[in-house]
Amino acid sequence: MTSRAGLATAAVTLVVGLGAGAAAGALLLNPLEVTGGVVDGPHVRLEVGDDFAEITGRADPGTTFVVAAGVHREQTLLPDDGDVIVGEPGAVMSGAVVLDPAAFEPDGERFVLDGRTEEAFIHGQMIEGFERDAAHHELWAGRERLQHAPTRDDVDAPGEWVFDYDVDQLVVFDPPDRREPLELSVTDLAIGSEADDVEVRGLTITRYSSPSQRGAVEPRGAGWVLTDLVVTENHGGGIAMGEGSTLSASTITHNGQWGVGGEGVGGLTVTDVEIAYNGTLGYEWFWEAGGTKFKHTDGAVFDGSWVHHNGGPGIWFDLDNTDITVTDNVAEANEVMGIFLEVSDGAVVRGNTVRGNGFGPAAGELGAGLAVHGVSDAVVTGNVLVGNALELSAVHYERDSEVTGNPFTIEGLEVRDNHFAPVVEGSVSFYVDNDDTELYTDGSITFEENTYDLTGCEDCFRWGEITDAEGWRAAGNDAGGTFLQG
Repeated sequence: MTSRAGLATAAVTLVVGLGAGAAAGALLLNPLEVTGGVVDGPHVRLEVGDDFAEITGRADPGTTFVVAAGVHREQTLLPDDGDVIVGEPGAVMSGAVVLDPAAFEPDGERFVLDGRTEEAFIHGQMIEGFERDAAHHELWAGRERLQHAPTRDDVDAPGEWVFDYDVDQLVVFDPPDRREPLELSVTDLAIGSEADDVEVRGLTITRYSSPSQRGAVEPRGAGWVLTDLVVTENHGGGIAMGEGSTLSASTITHNGQWGVGGEGVGGLTVTDVEIAYNGTLGYEWFWEAGGTKFKHTDGAVFDGSWVHHNGGPGIWFDLDNTDITVTDNVAEANEVMGIFLEVSDGAVVRGNTVRGNGFGPAAGELGAGLAVHGVSDAVVTGNVLVGNALELSAVHYERDSEVTGNPFTIEGLEVRDNHFAPVVEGSVSFYVDNDDTELYTDGSITFEENTYDLTGCEDCFRWGEITDAEGWRAAGNDAGGTFLQG
């Protein structure tokens, strides 16, 4: 457990300047209505204009901080063990600073703002033509995220700009007073620390310059409870989950790389969360972009959530995850896969509705509703898969664990009691992409009691090769299954 470097003092002494109706940061005892209820015990109220880092840095562990209604810019909260952070209705933390249009000077067809001394962090594998999206500062004009051009010479069309880090200048094409308010994302982290047992609820967190593969909200300690949050329009990740952390009843949208992630942690839970329209910047999805991305987790539970319209996979567990549970979600209209389980060990995928996934331009032949690639002992049951590019893509190939060094396998895959409505050939597919062809015949891959609506589809299956329902059954699949013809 990590405290705030010995800065804690008695909470009753907290006074750091003037606030609205009370000293800013002062300990308050009167009841206060917040999102999700009422705070009726001692709490510290954080007003617009207060220095969040200073106030929280001088409080005892276990303090309740109430973030006042309004927009709090360029603030970072570094909670201690047992702290509670709760927002009043309308409390917004923004990582962006508002720029003065009058401070821009004409420069030929462009306009230039001097004196921006932010350091560049440029990281990621990018789609061709969008390489500058890897820089973690972003410029906004009202609701529009402007396009970061490669160089200042490339700023030659409406909606384009560049941060010329070498000379500390912003260069924009449009007259700044026509596109106000202009906001520049400058603060990397909204809330995060190595503290344990922190609760955060009732906040909107937006436009932080979170670097790629990092979250604007980043629990690094254990046991965080995150609920009733809106995390939107941040550069890299929205929320990076920590050990034993829980995210619920929240909306995670329009983040540049991914919405929710987690790496090297156990016991994380995501439930009743909308994760949508993430992966909006030019990151290659296969490098890491989309709705979620989890790696090296143990015992993760992803339940009862709506994951849709993400620029990559929706629900994605990639590499050395163990004991994954994905239940009762709706995954729809994600560009690549609705649910993607990759090179891991042990998974239950149950009761999900998966529809309309896999049709994005970057999906290629990998687009699918549910993809299970190199995952051992996976059970897929009670799901409805309809109208995806492929309904189920199960693949075995050569890849070794980064943890154990052992090769991954797809042995133990059970697919039963699901409803499939394939619309293209080979839509329900099992394929071996190496020399382990005994997997076709050794009985370790089983399809049982599934229902297939084959209206308008003939060769809907793939067991190594494309085949029809008769060939699928001849391979030993779904002897008791139901095959519906139009």
